[in-house]
Amino acid sequence: MTWLILITAAFASTGSGLGLTPLGGGLAGISEPGALGLPSTPAAARPTRPEMVVDAGANMYTFGATLKGEDREEINGIVPMPYVGMAAPIGDFGIGMYAMIPYGGGAEFSPRGAQRFHAISASSFLVEAGLPLAYQASDWLTVGASFRVGRASLTKNTAMNTAALVNSKAEMDPPLPTDTDLLIGSQALNISGFGAGYGLGISVRMPNEMEIHLGYRSPMKATMSGTVELIPSNDLQLSANGSATGSMQFAREVELGVVTPVGNTRLIMTAGWVDWSPLATIDVGVRDLQIDSDDETMAALFTSTGLNESDLLAAGTDIHNDLGHTHVFHGGAALGIPLGEDWEARPAAYYSPTTVPDETFHAGIADFVSWDLRLSGSYAATHWLTTGLSIDHFIIRTRTIRTSGLSLDNDASSGRVLPSANGKYDMRATRIGLSLIARK
Repeated sequence: MTWLILITAAFASTGSGLGLTPLGGGLAGISEPGALGLPSTPAAARPTRPEMVVDAGANMYTFGATLKGEDREEINGIVPMPYVGMAAPIGDFGIGMYAMIPYGGGAEFSPRGAQRFHAISASSFLVEAGLPLAYQASDWLTVGASFRVGRASLTKNTAMNTAALVNSKAEMDPPLPTDTDLLIGSQALNISGFGAGYGLGISVRMPNEMEIHLGYRSPMKATMSGTVELIPSNDLQLSANGSATGSMQFAREVELGVVTPVGNTRLIMTAGWVDWSPLATIDVGVRDLQIDSDDETMAALFTSTGLNESDLLAAGTDIHNDLGHTHVFHGGAALGIPLGEDWEARPAAYYSPTTVPDETFHAGIADFVSWDLRLSGSYAATHWLTTGLSIDHFIIRTRTIRTSGLSLDNDASSGRVLPSANGKYDMRATRIGLSLIARK
């Protein structure tokens, strides 16, 4: 029953691992003071004057999967990744607020495609809001801390090989045949919940105009609950409905930014460590299962036998899953080039490795090694309004999976009885973002 936690391909805002784009938009970053830097470091909450930022960004992607011996499946989609933030100085202190989608994405495949046992449709989002506070201890040192809350949601619909599932949970001799359409059904999960975390930050400004910025985002564990539905066979009017509980723990992140003046330009170098290992194992509980049918004869049978009141369903089940996530380092650099008094261009390149090993990679939880080639620019339209545009082109390495842990060839007791996820996976992605920055 590993289907309960096989989440969608996530097109997220973290710098590495399950991610494509930056926290806060194309002009944001740990080295940016004010509202543009809040998601990465709360030390940015003490700007020189009040400001507000709105960034309307979206990832546009094409994802392809060619499972071994099957036809290629391809999907296209757009994932919105908005951000809004504000910050204001109060003497030596500063306060800020922000809201964003740091992790999120979705996918919808053909219900008849080879990947249907891994994903037909799925979406997973975290909506995060934060309250950063900063203190400027001296002309060269600012520190900050933030309180973060988030709402996580996960919906997933996949096909289900009921025979394989039964064989993995019961000793049957001979086992049920796994190649008959009569025992092919579907399964749907819809859960959501809230979590909390914190952030820490420090900014140091050197006499030679160098800057050093450090930010930390704690893991955020969201306790989730919702509904689950099982349809053992698409040919039978039969379903089982119940409640599901579990949790998703989002990444621990550390990021370092160093700004060095080079003539009249700024060299902005960043490096980070992202730890997705808190999500490597997930426990899910299924309770209160009730079997229903639109067929009057079958419904009467359940009533007469008392199946829905039996210990078999009342006990429910607990599932422990290993997704294999790990931690990685990422980094890159940008060059801030002033073009007159009102314009600035900022070319950049960033490298992000993957945190998902081949053994657990599949169409429902896809992550790739990527290079982000970004070109962004800003224009000071007035003394109080700056506009910005950013375009990210992602160079993404195709993955060929040969050692998938998801296969009908596995021993039934492992519970890993989905059809093989071995095959070739590829992705193309571009992000476009428009930023509006108002300063008083």
